[in-house]
Amino acid sequence: MAKVPLIPIGSPRERVLDAATFDENRRTVQTLEARLASARAEVEDGWGAKYRERLAQKQKLPTRARIERLCDPGGKVHEVLTFVNHGVDFHGQRSPAAGVVTAFVPVQGRWCMVIANDNTVASGA
Repeated sequence: MAKVPLIPIGSPRERVLDAATFDENRRTVQTLEARLASARAEVEDGWGAKYRERLAQKQKLPTRARIERLCDPGGKVHEVLTFVNHGVDFHGQRSPAAGVVTAFVPVQGRWCMVIANDNTVASGA
């Protein structure tokens, strides 16, 4: 068995950054995280309630709900490329996203790349 010595690298935070600066940085990061969460919610909302209602009338699930069902129990969906086309203006209408959900998902114990059309975002062909 190999022996790996554990040698600390770097310096403790207190020697590099004072508490006031650390707290200021923490507040800045929290503000940015809130902005990111808001944008992510906007993407997940798609074009809005009208499109979600139309799905419900057709007895269809939204894209992210379909992906969750595909995911192993207790597994986590890692969505990527979430903000492609987010906020782009298409003929006077602001796009929530690209209309495609791409994610890494554990399926039957194996990580898979899932690419699914977002049925709450109308797209042209």
